[in-house]
Amino acid sequence: MPNRISITFLGTSSGSGPTLSRHCSSLALNLDGEIWLVDCAEGTQLRLVQADISPARVTKIFITHLHVDHVMGLVPLLTTIMFGLEPSNSKSGQRSIDLYGPVGLRQLVRITLQLTGATLAGTFSVHEFLAVQTPVASCPAPISDTRPNEGHGRDIQCDSDGKWKNFQEASGITISAAPLEHRGNSLCWVSISAPGRKLVILGDTSDASSFIGLADDASLLVHEATNAYISPRKLKSSQWDENEKEKLRAKAISRGHSTAEMAGEFAKQIRARRLYLNHFSSMYPDPAWNTDSGLRRKSKKHRERYPDDPKGSENQIMMHAIQDQATEGWSQEGSRAIAATDFMCVEIRGHEVS
Repeated sequence: MPNRISITFLGTSSGSGPTLSRHCSSLALNLDGEIWLVDCAEGTQLRLVQADISPARVTKIFITHLHVDHVMGLVPLLTTIMFGLEPSNSKSGQRSIDLYGPVGLRQLVRITLQLTGATLAGTFSVHEFLAVQTPVASCPAPISDTRPNEGHGRDIQCDSDGKWKNFQEASGITISAAPLEHRGNSLCWVSISAPGRKLVILGDTSDASSFIGLADDASLLVHEATNAYISPRKLKSSQWDENEKEKLRAKAISRGHSTAEMAGEFAKQIRARRLYLNHFSSMYPDPAWNTDSGLRRKSKKHRERYPDDPKGSENQIMMHAIQDQATEGWSQEGSRAIAATDFMCVEIRGHEVS
């Protein structure tokens, strides 16, 4: 079992991105140096390099759903991992990687590799989650005329309650998944590692209640917050009335997404110890970026020279408001929700779950 576990946010933008300060969805889970990814948007392998995480250390990739802002970096990263990089620790000496996701993932990977003529070294396997509404895999397990690099992926049947509880157990880690309310098939992942750590990482959703029970008492919850009650147009009058709040909440739900307050409410329901927000609209850039030039993060010299930079202040106000709204919904004394930024790294210490 791993002694040290941490997560690094590689992309925290919604599908309206990527932007100069935020790439689209991807997150790296570090288990004593072994890397598992949750989602793999366009540009994920660049983000890995920028975060000083070697792609060669990636052994598993979990795709929450097949929207372009979550999956279009998958095959490019796969070809990088399996082309000329150091071998894995497998007995055969060949690199192997496991891909998990909803029905359609196997077909997406096969067709893309076929059309692009990519050359791979090692073996990859695609495991699809069969749900009530998608009871059949997108294509069969590998046969003789498929790619020689493709291993035998599992077709993982859901339990009677529609969830995939403990679908994999290895090295003291248990992984479960559950369906989420979103446009298309969205999954939620929770990894539990002894001793006493539980991570709950949500895909896009307007309702995560299906995961109540599996997600209870999470050490750390990652929840999307695509929409919020404050926008650049509202900074001068940031007090919204309840009717406006409800309209925005209804708009988010209609698009399969959540507000920051909804994220806090779910954190309260599962008694999460920590709450990190991601998947932000492009209206909410990372305040640490110099958005006027858009070319680099603000240096110390820039901050000292321009302490009252209005654009930076505006972005800071917006992100503080998003955190406030999630914290209010969470209502956990002494705790504050954190709006994640690209490259933010969070360590999850042991013995957090009794």
